[in-house]
Amino acid sequence: KQAMPVKYQGWYARQCLAVVKHVPTIQAQVIELILDKCLEIDVEIIINDSGEVSIETDQGDKEEEESNAKNKEAAEARKTVDDMAEKLDLLMLIMFGHVNSEASSGVDTLRRLYRILAPVFASSILTTYRSKFVQFIMLYVCGLESTMQTSSDEPNLYRQFATKLIDILLDPTKPAIIRQSSACYLASFISRASYVCNETACESVAALLKWAETYIQTISSPEENIFDKKEQCELHALFYTVCQAAFYIMCFRGSEVIRHYNEASNFFTSRAVGSDESEVFAPFLDPEYIDVSAKRWQYICLHPLRPLNFCLESVRTEFLHFASEFGLLSADAVNKLGTSVSSPKLQRKPARIMTAATLEVQRRKGGVGGLGGGSNPLDSFFPFDPYLLRRSHEFVERFYRNWEEQLVMKEEETEIEYDAPQTEECGSANDVTFDNDEAEELDEEEEDESLHEESDRNVEILGNPNQPQLHAKFAIKRERAQSFASYGSW
Repeated sequence: KQAMPVKYQGWYARQCLAVVKHVPTIQAQVIELILDKCLEIDVEIIINDSGEVSIETDQGDKEEEESNAKNKEAAEARKTVDDMAEKLDLLMLIMFGHVNSEASSGVDTLRRLYRILAPVFASSILTTYRSKFVQFIMLYVCGLESTMQTSSDEPNLYRQFATKLIDILLDPTKPAIIRQSSACYLASFISRASYVCNETACESVAALLKWAETYIQTISSPEENIFDKKEQCELHALFYTVCQAAFYIMCFRGSEVIRHYNEASNFFTSRAVGSDESEVFAPFLDPEYIDVSAKRWQYICLHPLRPLNFCLESVRTEFLHFASEFGLLSADAVNKLGTSVSSPKLQRKPARIMTAATLEVQRRKGGVGGLGGGSNPLDSFFPFDPYLLRRSHEFVERFYRNWEEQLVMKEEETEIEYDAPQTEECGSANDVTFDNDEAEELDEEEEDESLHEESDRNVEILGNPNQPQLHAKFAIKRERAQSFASYGSW
């Protein structure tokens, strides 16, 4: 039970996994049991948009707490949050350790573990409202597999996971709320997992755009029916969520997505005018299947349904700036949307990876790195927002992409130039480096608590900003898996 002391919960989980070594046939049931317990704790830890962390309680508990003195109430609430965070942190630490143990037996064993986790994710995690931490087990398993050598033609797990999310999104037999959740998971996973290649990101965005276009073509003209904003948002909630997912990915990976599409277009154009066609397999998919051109964006954004008006405010603002600079939306299109986008001269920001604590402060202040601030008509959430548990944080950080602005500013350059076409291996990622001096400073200041408070910004987090120097570079064999955008049934 959740009230059980943390040491007993940890002992119980370890003993269950120890039994699995002797009786492998019960591994699926044991893992599901532990993850369900993690979810029960996860949903009780509430992080408000203001950054305040609390525990969900029933009305009777609230009335009893109100009768206490304010200082005593605050101290008890803080202790309760710490206890719950510590329990969940330990259970996630044990699960990450189990994944490592399975990975030590080889990539085939790790993939078998993924096949056990995938149904648990679909039946429990995906359907849990605003789960914050448990889903990172999927991000970690896919990331660990991406670093391992394999001779199999089977696609990488991260591509399988993205494909599964798109399958759920496209399945008309699924409840709309589950399809919306799948779109949010897809957007957050593609944006946050550092090992997801440009090809997968581009295919995912193209699949979302294709669905949105098909939806627009199948509904009656919006002018025929007049709805207030709330009614319109509820009626077309899935459409708006899918559009927001595409906007969100572009906020994080837009320059890479556009670069990949341009390289594919240039490759097929050059081959059409007489280049060597002796190559059996092209290094790119046909641009028709990964089309993220400006024509598509303008068609969707300028439609009378106006999807940008129903997005999270910080996502809308960031996407409009990006689309304006990269030519996805013309100045006329921006004017039609009734939104002005300034175009300052571009300059490059320092390429520095921020700590979890610094990033969380930025997230609470309205950056697109998380829920952000402002209006949120769709009650949006992005499940792979910064991981804030102290001890298990180090497992996630290795494979995590922190928020960095797509617009790079230069004093004398206002246009974006794309590199010449090149055949970069799918799945490669940039090195992730932490400043040792910064880590040492944070180590001296870090208190031994499950929750760390950044007092100067008054933002509570569950993460540990103190991280050693990490380097993660992945070279993954390119596979010619079926394009996400080439589904025949919409």
